[in-house]
Amino acid sequence: LVSLAEAPGSTDADPWVDAARRAAGWLVAIADDEGRWTRNTFNGIPHVYNSRTAWALVRAGHLLDDPDAVKVAEANLDWACSQQRPNGWFDQCAFTVDAPPFTHTTAYAGRGLLESGILLGNERYIQAARAVAQAAAGHLRPTGLLPGRISVDGEPVGRSSCLTGNAQFAIIWLKLAAIDQESRYRQWAEQALRGTAVHQSLNGPDEIRGAIKGSHPIWGRYAPLGYPNWPTKFFVDALLLSATSADTQATP
Repeated sequence: LVSLAEAPGSTDADPWVDAARRAAGWLVAIADDEGRWTRNTFNGIPHVYNSRTAWALVRAGHLLDDPDAVKVAEANLDWACSQQRPNGWFDQCAFTVDAPPFTHTTAYAGRGLLESGILLGNERYIQAARAVAQAAAGHLRPTGLLPGRISVDGEPVGRSSCLTGNAQFAIIWLKLAAIDQESRYRQWAEQALRGTAVHQSLNGPDEIRGAIKGSHPIWGRYAPLGYPNWPTKFFVDALLLSATSADTQATP
């Protein structure tokens, strides 16, 4: 579903469409009576960060002409919006109840709402993403790093940074820069990308060359002592988006 969501030119002839149809059908089938994902979830609790899943389901619903998929996605996106506080942060956005979420999961929520809002023409979803993006920018350090975890009260928790979330928020800021035509979003994104780039392994052994660690310092709370593949994935996504949007702005 994620591949389908991120591939604008997908057609019924693509080999993953049948798999996407079955995955979308499963997501619709397991929704509760209100259309939300409250079972078959991590730790058995609903998560706002599944807004990213809803984005993929919206995309699948449009491509597969499946209104039920869009309906279930919207139910989860509406619930996500209901969990957003006036300060921009979300309740129930962590892996466990009442834990301060990592910027990784908060960015999942923001990106899912933003992309779904664009696909559906729903300003409420876009505004929810805008609110959390602006709240996160208030925590961007001069080093270009965000705190790894930020509580629902908007307070940083711990001293480490989640480099995955750093790159993910850069993507959100770049997307909003294009929508709102406000330079501050691009400035935040570039600052975050520079801060993340510093921590990419360029001279290490082959197994980690080019990789980005889960946390800085590496013993931080998110994926400690490891180099997951997704920090680098989101970092590359952000770099490509930054280069593309810069080229667009430079075109008369």
